[in-house]
Amino acid sequence: MRRNVIVMWVVLLLALFLSCTQTKTKDHLTLQIGDSIRLMLDQVILDNSGDSLYFRKSFRYKIITYGNVYCHPCWEKVVLWKQHLYKFEGDENIGFFCYVYSSPKDFQEINKDAKLPFPVLLDVNERFRVVNKLSNIPEYLTFLVDQNNKVLFIGAPFSPEEYKQYLKNINSEK
Repeated sequence: MRRNVIVMWVVLLLALFLSCTQTKTKDHLTLQIGDSIRLMLDQVILDNSGDSLYFRKSFRYKIITYGNVYCHPCWEKVVLWKQHLYKFEGDENIGFFCYVYSSPKDFQEINKDAKLPFPVLLDVNERFRVVNKLSNIPEYLTFLVDQNNKVLFIGAPFSPEEYKQYLKNINSEK
């Protein structure tokens, strides 16, 4: 019995390791600047904001972020948006699209602590990740895209340098 429990833990840890790569190199990226992202608005939407127009397609720019509740570093990047989304609030030209790989039940459970204040599109079958060829590297799961969903910048604007790059891309496109 004890041996079965140990084997089960090893398999679980291996699965977690493979589903959440911590490699910091860009060699593993498949989605590049200039590529297009396919929005999938038919996902399960859990609306925490009360704003039903949050996901309109007509934004001039969109910030698209992807997370995985089963990968702690990936989930932490999603939660960080609570502290940084204010930088773009009030700008009607910029939309925010948060996709999360999770079952509805698991998301509800983990979001009890996180209390995300924005709508989330659940990628229950990882369709969004696969179709858009997203990596498993948390640092490369956020994108600034233009009105045609063409990638302008890869990375979250959490540092002052990355935020300046967002503004530079937005201002150069005007």
